[in-house]
Amino acid sequence: MATNKPSEPAGEAHEGVKPLRSGRGSLDTRIDAWAARAILRLPKWLQLVWKKLPGTAPLKLGAAGCTVLVVVLLAVLFVFRQDPLTKYLNAKWPPVTPDSIRAESLKANASALSRLTGPTIALSVQLGDVESALSTKAATDLGLKSAKFTADDQVLLVEVAFDRKFTEKDADKDDEKARKLLKEYEPHIAGVIKVYGSIAGAMAEDAGQPKLVLRNQVGLTHLTVQKVEVAKYDVKLLGEALAGVLNHYRDNVGGWFAQQPMAEAHIPLLSADQYDPKRIFKLTGAGLSGAIVTEGNALTVPFRFEGLAVVIGDSRMRVVAQIVPITPDTAMPAAGPLPVEPTYDGIGNQVSTLVSERFGLDPDEAQSFVAIRKDALAFALNHAVNQVGLCVGARNAKAVLPEVHQTLRVEQDAGIKCTMSPDSCRFDADACKNNAAQEDPSKCNQCVLKSAGICGRNPLNGKKTCIGGGKCILSAPDATCVASVATRNSFNLAVATTRTTACMTEKTTKSASCVAEQSAKRLECETRRETVKGLLGDGKLARIGAAVTVSSDDAKICLTGLQLSPALDTVAVSASVEGNVDVSLKYSITPMGLGHLACKFAVSDSMKVKASLGKRTLASSGTLEFVPDPDGKSGEMRARMSSLKFHPTLKPGLAELMLKSPALNLSCTGVAEITGTTVGMAPFAQELRGDFDFEVENPSIAYRLDPWTLSVKGQGLLLTTQVVPTTKALAVMAKVRRSANAASAP
Repeated sequence: MATNKPSEPAGEAHEGVKPLRSGRGSLDTRIDAWAARAILRLPKWLQLVWKKLPGTAPLKLGAAGCTVLVVVLLAVLFVFRQDPLTKYLNAKWPPVTPDSIRAESLKANASALSRLTGPTIALSVQLGDVESALSTKAATDLGLKSAKFTADDQVLLVEVAFDRKFTEKDADKDDEKARKLLKEYEPHIAGVIKVYGSIAGAMAEDAGQPKLVLRNQVGLTHLTVQKVEVAKYDVKLLGEALAGVLNHYRDNVGGWFAQQPMAEAHIPLLSADQYDPKRIFKLTGAGLSGAIVTEGNALTVPFRFEGLAVVIGDSRMRVVAQIVPITPDTAMPAAGPLPVEPTYDGIGNQVSTLVSERFGLDPDEAQSFVAIRKDALAFALNHAVNQVGLCVGARNAKAVLPEVHQTLRVEQDAGIKCTMSPDSCRFDADACKNNAAQEDPSKCNQCVLKSAGICGRNPLNGKKTCIGGGKCILSAPDATCVASVATRNSFNLAVATTRTTACMTEKTTKSASCVAEQSAKRLECETRRETVKGLLGDGKLARIGAAVTVSSDDAKICLTGLQLSPALDTVAVSASVEGNVDVSLKYSITPMGLGHLACKFAVSDSMKVKASLGKRTLASSGTLEFVPDPDGKSGEMRARMSSLKFHPTLKPGLAELMLKSPALNLSCTGVAEITGTTVGMAPFAQELRGDFDFEVENPSIAYRLDPWTLSVKGQGLLLTTQVVPTTKALAVMAKVRRSANAASAP
């Protein structure tokens, strides 16, 4: 209700309030003028009612009186125009309720799930993590006091408490008018808004479809205004009136939102984005200069997006999405016969089944996560490497390596080994076995009694005929035959024994002779070794110092191939190396001990070597394995690879440089006499010629997959994540929580 306080003269400021514009009067004065014009536009009977209100006849309303006027007008509008207005709003923006968007969302997501035959990405977001993520200092600075999320069978309920005072800093720097208005009025609003919403899943209908359209459904539940101030005037009644209008027509607010462009999210099925791998990284640090350049072909996304489905409930929101590789003859898969009931339990159970069977994850996992199928990840990485052909090269790159100081020494026994092989003098006793053939005495058996038969004359022809008989029923060995066989067997055995004895004698004699010969050689070797040890002393030959600078303008290594198995358990990689590396070497040699026999005095010199890498191929393959810890909470990823071999060439070679070094020739006798022939005879001739063989035998890499925590600086948040491999997917688990310092802060 307006006060009886007289208005202040135009141009004077109300106590504690700055004039809105100089020369135009105070805020109360201008509000009174506006109210007077508004009253004159009212019907005559309303003007009479207004004049009967105490303190209003002079039309000196001020800010409070204006508020009363607005409330009265809105009340009249509700009383006399509610039905026509409701009819108009319902026709223009059909009402939307939580039940209506729930039914639409369930139907759309059930339809999408029935055709999501092979989802490749799964996402689960715990609503508690979202609440924690919004409780940051940045959100508080924007006026967000708190946010509470509740999942109600496919409908997300959101309650937001806000308290925001707008200042000139909230306007764009280029909008001077807005900056002045905000500085002058400093509007301050506080309250609570409750909204609800859902997402309708979708599937691509055909291969030529350019994008997927997702429906975002949002509605208003209630708006409560706790404070509204403009230029330090409390206009809460006006805010409550506006809130009352919105609350009364809250279902039409959802209808209005449904007709806005923001109600649809457009997801391209084919990404037109390309990634250019060309980058230039400057070399910085001690002894480094120049740059490293990465280059290759542009990378395109190798997948086509096919669709997704969303389920909201149990304090979380879960999403399953399907992407498929792009091939020249891409064809959309037929809709699979997977009927899904359009109820919360129907879509929730189907998503749980997909998360378990397709991703190997617990459907009731209590942490937020995002997971991708291993076969999809393997395809993406293989495609990226093979399409891009990434190369890393040097551009005017130069590196000064730390100086090296080392004492050159030889073993005190000069590497002379005098061990005797114990197996070299052994013989095989089985080779002397000579078994004589033994005859079988059973062949000497003969029949001594045969069975008798029945004989008589045949009545038909009168001839004598016998039936049966003649079978041997008793046999016995012939004594003469048995004696003869025994004699021959005894003779054969005696011959075999004689031959075996002779063989063993011969072998034993040769073995003894071999052992004696080996012992003599060993004694000679040990005598020679002791003599050499006496000459070498402690084995020190020289003290060597070297400073190396490496530079290149064209050396590069290119990743030419990658083949990861669909299960991510095997890998094959290939790369090519080419270019040249210039090596500048400054060295010094100080002879020590026996080294004085070769070099009379210390020598120092410098040389330049060009390392020609040629164009060589490196290839390796191996296995990938996740090894969990005993407690199952973490583990490590292990890669075991085959050996890597590399063969660079130095031109000129070390021997050639030594032959051309005047300082080395002057100090070290015999260097000048080294020829290509003598170098070729040395066991290290390959290296002296400049040909090197480098090999890394069966490299093994292990990487711990322990949880790591990221502190969001200045926001009081801790984000903990962990990579968790399953049998079918790689998942990243996440947890958002307030830090201890933030929790204790007032």
